[in-house]
Amino acid sequence: MFGIFDGTLIPKDGKWFMICDANYMQMDEATRSRIAQNPFTVRGPTTADDYVHLLRDVLLGDLRPFVAHGEEAGWAEVGADLVKADLSGRSVESVANNIRAYVQDFEYPDEYFRADYERRKQLIHELSRRVDIAGVRREIADYVSFHREAEEREAKDRFEREVEAMVQQLNAGRAATARAAAAAAREIVGE
Repeated sequence: MFGIFDGTLIPKDGKWFMICDANYMQMDEATRSRIAQNPFTVRGPTTADDYVHLLRDVLLGDLRPFVAHGEEAGWAEVGADLVKADLSGRSVESVANNIRAYVQDFEYPDEYFRADYERRKQLIHELSRRVDIAGVRREIADYVSFHREAEEREAKDRFEREVEAMVQQLNAGRAATARAAAAAAREIVGE
């Protein structure tokens, strides 16, 4: 990063703008002072309403007739679930994609391929699967559970690798001590 701001790639006149997209960012104070003079942090969804707007209106807006249609009161529970899970925008998009895949998982009849646009639209409307609020909440719970288990599995694997490395280091230390003792014994005997 420092090579970008030293005048070699952009003018050294202080006129530059940088946008970073990150779910997680760790910068120490030296880095922050070097590249961030007036930083603006734009957080993703934080409130239940933010999450509902993102999931229902933005990501699944075109599927509204198929996703929790007529269950407006239930979206507050969905928002509460998402706040509790503290998912990033990308994670919410993954949940939305799973819901979209479920809704659109049907076999196209032969008629679809011969039909005009309006009839195709009607067939898609008839054949698309419906998801109720309970299904949306289940999809969120499944996503959170899957990722929690994956993180726990990764932490356990990392722990096991670290233990294995420590055991190898201890064994190497023991072997080195034994070799040094043997060399010392040979040296004493040789004297």
